Amino acid sequence: MKSVTNLRAGRLRRNAPPLVPLILVTIALGGVAMRPSLSMEAARSMRAAAQDRAARAAGERDRCAAFTAQNGAERLAAATARIRELLPWGTTALELHSGVRLAAERCGFRLDTVSVDGPIDAGLARLDDLVVRRSVDVRGSGPLPALPALVSLVRSLGYPTAVIEFTVTRASSGPHPFQFQIVLGVFAAAELPPAPPLTVPTGSEGEFQ
Repeated sequence: MKSVTNLRAGRLRRNAPPLVPLILVTIALGGVAMRPSLSMEAARSMRAAAQDRAARAAGERDRCAAFTAQNGAERLAAATARIRELLPWGTTALELHSGVRLAAERCGFRLDTVSVDGPIDAGLARLDDLVVRRSVDVRGSGPLPALPALVSLVRSLGYPTAVIEFTVTRASSGPHPFQFQIVLGVFAAAELPPAPPLTVPTGSEGEFQ
């Protein structure tokens, strides 16, 4: 007959409590050993970011110092004043229509139609005014050199002008060899639009009781 005893189980139960603190201490020591390595990685990353910011700041300081040493502020103010003198104020559609017709007559360009669009924001806002652009659609005929001559004459009348698009085709008949369609962008200064009124949303009735 086989005997049954709980002697070994009792020994295990008696030995288990001392083992539990030892395991916990080992885990804790392992955790303490891992934390410094993680902190060092974070510190290195923060140090690299700080060094990068310091290098960018030093570069900006050097550029500002060079700009100041070369009288950059005075030169910029003078250029801004010169641009303001060259830019007309509040060019009207009738004024541009008359100017383009005058330029066409001088360069031998026979006009068919001239249309002037309303001013649009050219995206060049300044502190106290706004740069706007009017599109002038010009169609007619003439010799090939008449096209750059027309643009040059419009500019000589005091209108800053850019060629937005143009089309040239050979004429099938008539005294002039080419048909032209050209869209000019004419720039001028205008007043800044008024700022929109500040609106504060109100809550439902009785919300701020």
